[in-house]
Amino acid sequence: MTNCDYVELYKNNRYINKFLPDRKKYHYLPHPPVIIDDYIGDAVEKNEKFKPKDAAAIKEALRQASIVGFAHLPAKTFVTVGVQMVKNHLKYDDLAHLWNVYVSNWGTKQVIYTFKGYKDGKLISEKSIGPSLKFSLEVTPDKNVLSEKETYDATRVFIRLLDEFKQPAQYTQAVVRIEVSPGLEILGPSNVALIGGTTGVYVRNAHLFKGLSKLTVSTEDYGTEEIEINII
Repeated sequence: MTNCDYVELYKNNRYINKFLPDRKKYHYLPHPPVIIDDYIGDAVEKNEKFKPKDAAAIKEALRQASIVGFAHLPAKTFVTVGVQMVKNHLKYDDLAHLWNVYVSNWGTKQVIYTFKGYKDGKLISEKSIGPSLKFSLEVTPDKNVLSEKETYDATRVFIRLLDEFKQPAQYTQAVVRIEVSPGLEILGPSNVALIGGTTGVYVRNAHLFKGLSKLTVSTEDYGTEEIEINII
């Protein structure tokens, strides 16, 4: 999300916090990035039986640990954790429970984070990220029209396997099969493995053919997608 005045973060539709562009650290950029460094919000204060100041201190320790890890926490934060353990009679298992609930999200069936970017008070961008449960093919040619002049014309066709949040299935190496109807020819193999959830193929127009031709991409587990290319 670029050129936003601020970004709001939601966890399973629950408001977490508002974040501003980091203009201090990235003052040399016209559109500084928005750093998301809090995925807890006021959940500790609302869900646990701590006094507000204690909840804020515990939340801050969890927030820092989620970024740098417990081994790299500042000494001041370690002291804060120790004070809270004594003050609230907390055991190590209690700290582990807080970590599991508010950082690791153990016990939660599914966690979906939604980022909403605002400009001049209006929502201009929205993006959700969560566990990948459903996948579908996306097939996009660089151009949909081929024309033969001095020689044949060709185009690249970009193939991606995406989850329901439009994120590539980065760990799959599934094989896709490419088929074309009369009018198109594949430049290269017709069976191609996805690398990081993406691949591509080049196709050219067949000699003396005019009209619509189809390119079909199919997989064993994720269905089929078809596009049309006009040859003029």
